[in-house]
Amino acid sequence: DGRCSALVRGIRQRRSGGHWALTLQLFSPLLITLSGRGDLKNLKNVEASSPAYRLEGNALICGLYLNELLVSALPKFEAHSDIFLAYSCAIEALVSDAMEPILRRFELKLLNTLGYQIDWILDEDGYPIIDGREYQFEAGRGFYRETDSLRRRFPTLQGACVRRIQKWVQHGGELPSSDANELKLINRRSINYLTGGKPVKSRELFLRAQETP
Repeated sequence: DGRCSALVRGIRQRRSGGHWALTLQLFSPLLITLSGRGDLKNLKNVEASSPAYRLEGNALICGLYLNELLVSALPKFEAHSDIFLAYSCAIEALVSDAMEPILRRFELKLLNTLGYQIDWILDEDGYPIIDGREYQFEAGRGFYRETDSLRRRFPTLQGACVRRIQKWVQHGGELPSSDANELKLINRRSINYLTGGKPVKSRELFLRAQETP
């Protein structure tokens, strides 16, 4: 049914399955029953379909970031089963795998599904991206060449970098850290474009966590 909001009543009351408060926890796969005709539903029943994922430290903040992306980007009541599956896989992978590639692939999946796919092969004029040329990237526009340095709005990207990212997106494998940083910035601009520039609170939380001794 897509993203929706629900009101939970009597959360502290004992039921046959125990306290709902113990069941309604972050990163817990649930089977739920909703009722109501308006935008705000009522939660009628809930039960765990599998054990909750235990995310800690930076993995927990990354999970919160994925949640925040979904709330900010997904319209209500638009079913996207492929995004739901990608989210489930990402949360499961965060338990043990490297976090940055997981986040980048989920961001790209979200952008692609919602109609904001990035063309890594052709520039805005329809010409193939070439290794030895410099490009700029603008969300909603794609990669383009700007020969006048005074008119450049963004830092330049080497065509070879774009092509390496394209191969990683298509085939996986290792991505050099410099290219991974460029991909992160490209995705960030695209996500900001998608969400209308809404501030990302989980990103601020991550930065504060890095500053904590």
